[in-house]
Amino acid sequence: MPTRKYTLSPLGARGRNCNGKKDELDNKPLSEFVCSFQVEGQPDECEKSMEELPDSTERIPLCEKLENPVFEACYPLVDVEIYIEACSFDAIHSGDQKVAFCKTAKEYARQCCQAGMGIEDWLEVFDCDVKCPGDLEYSQCREGCPQTCSSAKNESEDSTCNQLKNDGCFCPEGKVLNDTTCLDVALCDTCDEAGHVPGDEWKEGKCKTCHCRSDLTTECVVEVCPANPICSIQETLAKISHEKEESCCESYTCVPKIQNCPTPVVPECKKGEVAKIQTRKDLCTEFECECDPMLCSPIVWPTDLEEGQVAEIVNDSCCRKVQVSCHENSCPEKPECRKGLELIEMEGECCTTYKCKPPREYCVYTNNYKVEDGFEILLDKDETTPSLHKPGDEWEDGLCEKCKCAESRGQHAPLCTVEQCPALESMTESKCVASEQDSNVYEAGEQWGDPDDPCVNYVCEPNEIEKIQKTKSLINCTECPRTAVYFPPSKILGQCCGICQVTKCEDGDELYEIGDTWFSPDEPCRKAECVKEHGTVKTIYTKQSCPTIPEDCPKDKIVWDEKKCCETCNATSEISCNSAPIPEEDTIGLFTFPDDSHGGTCVNEKPVPNVLICSGACHSQSYYSLEDGDFKDMCKCCKVNVTINRTIELVCPDRNYITKTFLQPETCQCSKCAPKTKPEIEKYETKQTWEQSQTSDESNLSKIPLNIGQQTNFRTEKETHPFQQLDLNQEVQQQHQDYDMFERQKQVQQQHEDYDDMFERQKQVQQQQEDYDDLFD
Repeated sequence: MPTRKYTLSPLGARGRNCNGKKDELDNKPLSEFVCSFQVEGQPDECEKSMEELPDSTERIPLCEKLENPVFEACYPLVDVEIYIEACSFDAIHSGDQKVAFCKTAKEYARQCCQAGMGIEDWLEVFDCDVKCPGDLEYSQCREGCPQTCSSAKNESEDSTCNQLKNDGCFCPEGKVLNDTTCLDVALCDTCDEAGHVPGDEWKEGKCKTCHCRSDLTTECVVEVCPANPICSIQETLAKISHEKEESCCESYTCVPKIQNCPTPVVPECKKGEVAKIQTRKDLCTEFECECDPMLCSPIVWPTDLEEGQVAEIVNDSCCRKVQVSCHENSCPEKPECRKGLELIEMEGECCTTYKCKPPREYCVYTNNYKVEDGFEILLDKDETTPSLHKPGDEWEDGLCEKCKCAESRGQHAPLCTVEQCPALESMTESKCVASEQDSNVYEAGEQWGDPDDPCVNYVCEPNEIEKIQKTKSLINCTECPRTAVYFPPSKILGQCCGICQVTKCEDGDELYEIGDTWFSPDEPCRKAECVKEHGTVKTIYTKQSCPTIPEDCPKDKIVWDEKKCCETCNATSEISCNSAPIPEEDTIGLFTFPDDSHGGTCVNEKPVPNVLICSGACHSQSYYSLEDGDFKDMCKCCKVNVTINRTIELVCPDRNYITKTFLQPETCQCSKCAPKTKPEIEKYETKQTWEQSQTSDESNLSKIPLNIGQQTNFRTEKETHPFQQLDLNQEVQQQHQDYDMFERQKQVQQQHEDYDDMFERQKQVQQQQEDYDDLFD
């Protein structure tokens, strides 16, 4: 009984798992339980036959013939002594030594076959007769899977059979097993259990006609019976007699009530026609067949047409029907088969079809395994491809199965044997055993890891003292570079060393975060940027574009810029006063402010971007005045026109930060030069101020000292500085009054920037976690 039909969970003949129900074996002898299933005979005789037979150590000479040389090749695989004892026991108690010996020899040959050793000719040697039921034939050491209708349709199914070889009863050559009987292969393709083949037509009852189609489906049509006619008063309903008894419908007609007229004879009408009464000139009636389309069966188009066949509707009778005709022009051409395949022609109802099949003198085999890196891998069905092998060819399927193309009963078939691995105790001293817990055996030179410690490896290698030895080695993990973040090893993944995830770029002695840009000392003409592309952090260099040199620039004015990267035109126009930026690297330490409360002079330690100055040339001239009797100078300088307020953060000696505001020129123009500044005023100016020459092409930022407003620890300090005593123009004084309002706005802006910095750091931590997850994925 299949296990899926078990209601309970049996544990053997005396199992106790009865799902809470009473055990019928409880306190009963086994013989009584077995005989309770007897349906014929007396229970006493059954219990008597169940008496235990006494043991016997006597050896029957006939049973010792199992040591015949015909079984000699199997002795190392199957112990023959057990079967000699079993044969002697059966021969003593059964009384028929010949039958006991043949049954034991048959079982021993079957065990040898399943162990990989086929025993031939033992039936003839010992004159044993093995009978099979029905038309089955006994075969020795044959493939365990019987030939069935399913395997006959699928040629590759035999090669994928996983059952062991076996001795047993099989169908004769050319027949397949269907349930318990052998059938011709041609009878496998049937539409039903009755054995109808494609093209058969039969009736099921009187009204149902069935047809077996080529796709092995059954199509049935039920005949529709007409309704009985309604007769007039002068008529009577008469049953129509049929010559054929298998007629489906009982037919009736209305006949006139005329005593002198003969009984009308109902003709045999064609399909779809109905017999109707007609009155003749002599007032007697007769039947005539008329077409009634309602009685016609619906048109069914065939779906199993062969190549070359065409279905058409024919209207040559009462009922339309579908007629199949053959168009030979549509038949397939004779193909050319690949080398090694032979052409098979199959005659059809209309055309001859062709198929390329392997010849009988070759073996067809489909490999089930492939070998990669010393491991055997099972192939999927869509990865397998049948191959042809000549008689005598040998090949391997995977690592353990060896096959050979051999001839059997006039046909070539692959004969495969599976290599049996030897027991550990039979291994020689030239191999290593992993451990007491792990019984894997390794050859000399092979290496394996410790399952409990991923940092430990073992090597099986020869030694001068011993023949072979197991050597232990440790894995050394390298340190991460300073541009990487270290992730510890995962015990789940069996890792010994952690993983180094690069998160920064390195240029010389400097480290840069992702998104940073700089000019490398080794590549001054290229802009460097630290980027992350496809999970890899790297530095990319972009060449800076050079300005276009005007066509009218004199050749002696074309010079290299400060970085020796681009050629520029050093010629200036007649008037070129405009705002120009100061290089960021030159702004470090540019702004200073003396503050004794914070320990001395405060200075900016970071570069300030986009610091502008007024720079360029203006018209200057000198002419003779008759009125003054002397030369008069008309000097114009590149000076500030419109300014904007900017703030800067300074670091003091006590490491406190203060915020200062300075004026930056937004637009510049050529204006009358101012008189030279007095020495006592210049001492309050910082390095932010540049000297101004009457004829030079540069001027200072605003000529206003930096100590205008100050913010320390988010508190505004109002201080009195010496520059407030200077005679400043009214516009500058008004700007000073607006600084306090500007500083308060700057505080709010600084708070928003602090919040943005904190949010950005959280994003960086989240990104590092995602990179770590991607690394382990």
